[in-house]
Amino acid sequence: MNLARRTDNLNKSTGYNTNMETLSKKGNDLNPDVLFDQNTSTLTMKGKSIPLNSQAFFADIINWLESYSNHPNPTTNFLKLTFNI
Repeated sequence: MNLARRTDNLNKSTGYNTNMETLSKKGNDLNPDVLFDQNTSTLTMKGKSIPLNSQAFFADIINWLESYSNHPNPTTNFLKLTFNI
């Protein structure tokens, strides 16, 4: 998934990114479910977060958030940020 900032995907009138891919990761006993959807302005993480390789697990999440933060929607909904450490 290429999450680099692309100005050709920006809505000219709002400046918001209009073509980000949804990030979806199915959770398990050690990792949370992740669903970040720019189209619905919803960022959801739910479940345990005790990954064996946290760098590998969170790399896509951090990249997606960095890309989204360059041109966020006017409102963003954070849902179910529940972590059991």
